[in-house]
Amino acid sequence: MDFLPASSNLLAFQRQGYLFPMPSDGTDGMYFIFGNWLVDLATAPQATALQRAVVAHLRDGGQLREGGFLLLSEDVAKFGHEPYRKFQAR
Repeated sequence: MDFLPASSNLLAFQRQGYLFPMPSDGTDGMYFIFGNWLVDLATAPQATALQRAVVAHLRDGGQLREGGFLLLSEDVAKFGHEPYRKFQAR
């Protein structure tokens, strides 16, 4: 499921580093998305596209997973140029 359009700021930020999976309990990120660890989906805020997408995902039985983000210090100057993405010419 694509939560957000490819043009979203959050996805643009994620493309700048190396993403990797981390152990998760299925509720990761709730506090950062909704401001509370315990969220009632019936009354959860849906002011942003991310909040709406997460509520829909959870209502459909999905879970959230945690991930890590790595940007090496020597690559900070490359931020904005997606230093860990490989593009293939077509």
